[in-house]
Amino acid sequence: MNAEDLVLQLLRKRGLADEEARERFLNPDYDSETHDPMLFRHMERAVERILRGLKKKEIIAVFSDYDADGIPGAVIMRDVLTMCGGDPIIYIPHRTHEGFGLSTHAVEKLHDRGVALLITVDCGITDAPAVARANELGMDVIITDHHVPPETIPEAYAILNPAIPEETYPFPHLCGAGVAFKLACALITEKRNQNDGVEIIPEGAEKWLLDMVGIATISDMVPLVGENRVLAKYGLTVLKKARRLGLRTLYEKLRIRAHALTEDDIAFSITPRINAASRMDEPEVAYRLLVTDDPVEAEALVKHLDHINNERKGTVAAYIKEARKRLLGESGAVLVVGDPRWNPGVVGLVAHRLAEEFGKPAFVWGRGTGETIKGSCRSDGVLDVRALMERASDAFLEYGGHEFSGGFSVSAENIHMLADTLGKAYDEAPHIPPTNDVQGEDAPLPLSYATQNTLSILEGLAPFGKENPKPLFSVSAPVVRAERFGADSAHIKVLLQDGATRVQAIKFFAGHDASLTALSEGDIPTLLCNLERDPFSRYYPVRLRIVDMV
Repeated sequence: MNAEDLVLQLLRKRGLADEEARERFLNPDYDSETHDPMLFRHMERAVERILRGLKKKEIIAVFSDYDADGIPGAVIMRDVLTMCGGDPIIYIPHRTHEGFGLSTHAVEKLHDRGVALLITVDCGITDAPAVARANELGMDVIITDHHVPPETIPEAYAILNPAIPEETYPFPHLCGAGVAFKLACALITEKRNQNDGVEIIPEGAEKWLLDMVGIATISDMVPLVGENRVLAKYGLTVLKKARRLGLRTLYEKLRIRAHALTEDDIAFSITPRINAASRMDEPEVAYRLLVTDDPVEAEALVKHLDHINNERKGTVAAYIKEARKRLLGESGAVLVVGDPRWNPGVVGLVAHRLAEEFGKPAFVWGRGTGETIKGSCRSDGVLDVRALMERASDAFLEYGGHEFSGGFSVSAENIHMLADTLGKAYDEAPHIPPTNDVQGEDAPLPLSYATQNTLSILEGLAPFGKENPKPLFSVSAPVVRAERFGADSAHIKVLLQDGATRVQAIKFFAGHDASLTALSEGDIPTLLCNLERDPFSRYYPVRLRIVDMV
């Protein structure tokens, strides 16, 4: 079997049995495989209202979420409104002080600034009271969102959300910035059609916005199939061109080779720095980096984001260490831990790690600068944490999210009863229905196939992500040596050799994995691995990333 046969086997495992389907997957066509934005049931109404507002010189505001989906979405709306002759106000709420979503407080602040039209990005569908307040103040609201709607949908001027059951758009899995991009495409098309004296927007201008769609689609972990695969793949193409000064500066700082940019560079290098802005500082820091034309500002912003991202890593590590101590011997079905001194902006990362380590749902809280306790929760992959919170709703001031993760706030006097309340509700909360997302081995891989050529062919299946995971191979070969490395010897690298072929296999944060640490020269383990490039070595050699040992 050669490398091409291996790829064919992988495509068949992904359900791509016929040649036409395989060709569409490997070489998606933007024009034929993306949908007409006018298929949204309210798109015509939204476009008409925005263009009318621009013509009347109304003050338009864009209100976005503060994460790596919302912030790129805000950049998209800023760019397209500017192309159409506008100068929008951009409002990104503070994660700790204001929380997620559109608030009445934000609406009133924008009204005081004279805003007549408000466009949300990656939020708004759960914010009926804030939209009602905007209506009272004479402000029209256009919601662009992708989150599952509640029973009561806001009475907005127009709603673009593919997750609404009655929505007519054919692809339900767009991220928030993806929905904003669809609005941008429709606006540009209609603006060109009007040709009302404003400089005509160049043909294809909307495709330069795909860099932001690419970051958001990969960051938000929406399924990378169908239209999302097309948007992510073309988004990576635009990102490689690095037209934005801020991105070029960030690439240089992170030593990312623009022409070889991958979804891993986004997920593990770019996304954390965008999110660090809202977790550790102000979200506008990340937004400004993506829109700046000033080299001095770009350099300063990149240095600042890198600094606070490193600070975020240290903070999360310290919280996890402290949480482990407090949870030692904990026998409850739900983990609840926190501290008034902890930053609520990073406790979701702590909850994720604890849920993984302990195999239980984790609720982690902090207080920040206010009096209200704020926290995040993560599922163990089995229990629906939103349903759990619903069954313990009296314990919370606010809560929201979905089956795998969520956020909540609790009064200071009730926080010490939260563990008991959740424990009592645990038995009544539903489990998450099983899915087929658990990945098994794709194919055996002889060590001699772990080459640059094989990896280059496999990269045709990228970008990888949800519903298109990286190929998982079983590799059996003799061990030359196995050793720990890194801070606290947390990581493991294993040198394998079969004949003349030597390949390094690594696993990060595996210091506790007794089966791997026990490997010694001459052992012949069977490792489940991904094939990847080593970004930290000269010439980027191929290596194996260990997922498990069988």
